[in-house]
Amino acid sequence: MAGRRRTLASGYYAYVGSASFARPYLRVLRHFNPVKRRRWHVDHITMSPSARTLGGVVLYGVSEDSLYETALESEALEVAVPGFGSTDRRSHATHLFTVRSSDPLDVFRKLLELARRARPSSIELLLDIQ
Repeated sequence: MAGRRRTLASGYYAYVGSASFARPYLRVLRHFNPVKRRRWHVDHITMSPSARTLGGVVLYGVSEDSLYETALESEALEVAVPGFGSTDRRSHATHLFTVRSSDPLDVFRKLLELARRARPSSIELLLDIQ
């Protein structure tokens, strides 16, 4: 992915990642702010003037591999950009998925259903209400 530029079609996207520290919701909240230092692949998207972060879902007790497999098997998602954000997991096709919906409420419904199928011990739903 390094050095390649891509244009994403208008729509809704879901990024699958992990945060291995005490308060993983802080990493998700960081992506709500378009002004930050570029640190992860997804920052290139969330810092774009044409992008808007609607929210995030933090799943506790679910490994990144398990969440990726659940996302890959979901009929609600499809691979958006092969290799995006998954350089540390060469066996993963991507960590960026297109959500097959044009309705924001349906997007959240599909993502929460996906989260339920991953069987977390708990879920935090974070919404950007700006």
